[in-house]
Amino acid sequence: KQKTASEIGVRLVGSEMCIRDRPMTSLNPVLTIGLQLTETMLTHTSISEEDAQTRAVELLDMVGIAEPERRLVQYPHHLSGGMRQRVALARTLLENRAIVLMDEPFSSLDVITRLRLQELAADLLSNRTVLLVTHDPLEALRLGNHIHLMSGRPVNIEQIAELTNPSPRDIKDQTVLAKQADLLSRMKETQREMIA
Repeated sequence: KQKTASEIGVRLVGSEMCIRDRPMTSLNPVLTIGLQLTETMLTHTSISEEDAQTRAVELLDMVGIAEPERRLVQYPHHLSGGMRQRVALARTLLENRAIVLMDEPFSSLDVITRLRLQELAADLLSNRTVLLVTHDPLEALRLGNHIHLMSGRPVNIEQIAELTNPSPRDIKDQTVLAKQADLLSRMKETQREMIA
C-alpha cells in the first residue's frame, strides 16, 4: 500500500502548490477555456470577473493563442493539441502558487514556440519553486538549477548538474551545450545499464 503524504510527514497545502500533469488532458472538457482560466483567480483573490477575463486574454496572447477573446468561450475540444498545451501553461502561470510541478509542459509544441514559452515561463515563474519533469536535456539545462536524472526500477535519482547562472540560459551557451553532451552520454549509459 502506498503511503499518503501526511503519513511520511509531508504537508502539501493546496493554496501553496500547483500541479500540472499532462497538459494535453488537464483541461476539463465540459468547461470553457475562459472559466478554466479565471476560476482560480476568482476563487483565491479579490479580483473582479472583468479583470480576471482581461488577465486571461493577456496571458493567452502571451502564450501565442490567436484571437484570445474568442478562445475564452470555446471548449478544449475546439483547440489543437498545441493550443491546449499553451492554455494549460497559461493557467499555470495565472495561479500564484509558491511551488509548481510541471510535467512535460512544452512537449507538444514546435521548436520555436517551445523556446519562446520556456522563456516566458522562466520569467513569470522566477520567484517560485518549480519542479520540471522533462525528457529534453536542453530544456532541463536551459531552465533548471539542479538537474537530476531519474532511471531504473526502483527509481534511482542521480544529481547530474548544478547551474547557478540565471535562466533561461542561451541555447548557444557553451556550458549548457557541454553539459547537454554530458547528460546525453549519461542517459545513454543508464539505458545500457537497464538493458544489461
